[in-house]
Amino acid sequence: MTDDATDPGDAWELVLGDMARRRDLGIERYGKGVDPADRSEDWLRHGYEEVLDLAVYLRAAIVRGDALAAEVLALRAERDRLGAVLSRRLYLCERCGGTGRQEAALYSVVTGRYDAPAGACDDCGGDGWLGPIPRRNPT
Repeated sequence: MTDDATDPGDAWELVLGDMARRRDLGIERYGKGVDPADRSEDWLRHGYEEVLDLAVYLRAAIVRGDALAAEVLALRAERDRLGAVLSRRLYLCERCGGTGRQEAALYSVVTGRYDAPAGACDDCGGDGWLGPIPRRNPT
């Protein structure tokens, strides 16, 4: 079987090519192709055993997919945790001009900014916030 993810082409052509390669491998390995008239082979049993192998391969792929899905969920949770940490900003107090590190409300898609923080000023206890102090880029 070939894996050409960049240009898969026609699926029928891919399957036919895979079948031809499997036929060639069988002739190379066993010295003959699959002859339905050959009574020395139990084709039904061979097919059943191949299906059992397929079930094992499918189950292994399911387990791998479940593990990857769990990893994605863990990475998303970490992203969300880090996003919450990064949303903490310095705000300027309207009453005293002091600054305090406050928890900002969720980012507003409508206004395109963080809404006023919840909580009181660290310096005077006031709750009138003028807005976030812009962050400087460390250069």
